[in-house]
Amino acid sequence: MLAVDEPKVIYVDRDVFKPITSIFELVMDDNPTGSEWRLRFNQNKVSIALGPRLKEKIDVARSSTRNKAVLINSIYFASVMQCVRHLRDGTDYDDYRWAHVMRQQCHNLGIDLEGAEEYLLAERLLKFPVSLLEAYVFGDRRE
Repeated sequence: MLAVDEPKVIYVDRDVFKPITSIFELVMDDNPTGSEWRLRFNQNKVSIALGPRLKEKIDVARSSTRNKAVLINSIYFASVMQCVRHLRDGTDYDDYRWAHVMRQQCHNLGIDLEGAEEYLLAERLLKFPVSLLEAYVFGDRRE
């Protein structure tokens, strides 16, 4: 016998090993105006609907690591929190891929969806995104 341990269930679906942001897609929509954006949960990916000008700006901004750090700490962080809220409140999203991926990632990371506040769950699912701000936005500025 080589080793003895308690059996564990681990999800090995390919999407579970991608960043949690992979459950989102940015889409253009004429309804949000200015800097407003909307979330749609009734598809396999959660749609982040942006007005045409904002979508264009964000598409350009995503090419920079610094800008990605800001996006993850703003739009994506709020979106993950809202997904957690929907999974908690019993709304039936079981038919959608994003809900399966989020639940499986929580399971693999040992996160209890009911056990902590939404922002703490979002921090863990996004792998502590403020560290990205520290590294790419705030830098090592000595004051």
